[in-house]
Amino acid sequence: MIRQSDAVTFTYDARLCDGSLTSTVSTRTCTIANTLFTQAPFNLAWGSQVYAKIIATNIKGDSLVSDHGTGVRIIRVPDAPVSLADLPLVTKDTQIGFTWLDGAQNGGTPVLDYKISYADNGGEYTTLEIGVTAKTYTVINMLSGHTYGFKVQARNNFGYSDFSQEVLITAAKVPAKPATPTTTF
Repeated sequence: MIRQSDAVTFTYDARLCDGSLTSTVSTRTCTIANTLFTQAPFNLAWGSQVYAKIIATNIKGDSLVSDHGTGVRIIRVPDAPVSLADLPLVTKDTQIGFTWLDGAQNGGTPVLDYKISYADNGGEYTTLEIGVTAKTYTVINMLSGHTYGFKVQARNNFGYSDFSQEVLITAAKVPAKPATPTTTF
């Protein structure tokens, strides 16, 4: 039986460990897809503690209900970062700057850092840097005139998100401002 989001009601759900599998009985363990806990009747949010009570059954009948124990947190990888964009005040002929935002859900545990991957002129993506803690990044020593693709992954205690959408940025000199015309009288 699993405790619902009201923090009081415990509900039995046959999709969970009902003891019909020999492996569940012999190991006294079962694996449950964490997404089941976010659905009715439990309705737990990512990051919530899951508390379970157990009833053992044999040919004589059911045992008393166990205590619920200390619980375990349900987490998953965060959503992929979104809104990758060039930072035009940073991007120059040999330098590219870009920024991003976190995805909608952090998976139930805070985002720890980010992995930056890049590709040169449509080539294969490779990891550029891991452990980035800011939501902006500047790459130096780029080839002027080349277009680079960038993707970002967010990491929490569970693992890395999917890749963000790609952003393409060209390392190029910022055009000089046109001279202000002068008027002579």
